[in-house]
Amino acid sequence: VLDSQPLYNSNLNYRFFLLPALLPTMIQVFIIMVMIRAFGSELKYGTVKQWLEKAGGNYWIAIIGKSLPYTLAFTALTLFMLALLVYGANVPFEGSLSFVILSSVLFVLAYQSIGFAFVSLTANLRMANSLGGFYAGPAFAFAGITYPVVGMPLLAKAWSYSLPLTHYLKIFLEQA
Repeated sequence: VLDSQPLYNSNLNYRFFLLPALLPTMIQVFIIMVMIRAFGSELKYGTVKQWLEKAGGNYWIAIIGKSLPYTLAFTALTLFMLALLVYGANVPFEGSLSFVILSSVLFVLAYQSIGFAFVSLTANLRMANSLGGFYAGPAFAFAGITYPVVGMPLLAKAWSYSLPLTHYLKIFLEQA
């Protein structure tokens, strides 16, 4: 007699299993691509000098000044997504809300940093867009939701661990 029991989706409902993974996956694509566009447009249109002059020549002020509105907007979007999951889709949540909020802010900052890094490394908006798409596009497949990271080949594991999405989803799903 076969005894089949669900291990991680005890409700046998994909709303509780896939939806909490799909929404952050989409948000991470938006964050990285918007940040690439925000920083890369300065290069594309040749306005880096004026951008730095407005920041008094301080690179950190320029980067933070450019990023902060996006940080606030994407953090609000991520928190709205969490509210939709918990209150709209009735995804159970038993963990620490403050820990998930902090993780959400770090998730946003991590993808903003990656977008900035791609622009910095390539100094080319088109190439940075390509890298961003290549990095964020297949993230869902490597995040360890539908296929466990433990069973992945070494290169796939490395890719998985390089994605902030993998760590964010682990935190959210453990807290939920």
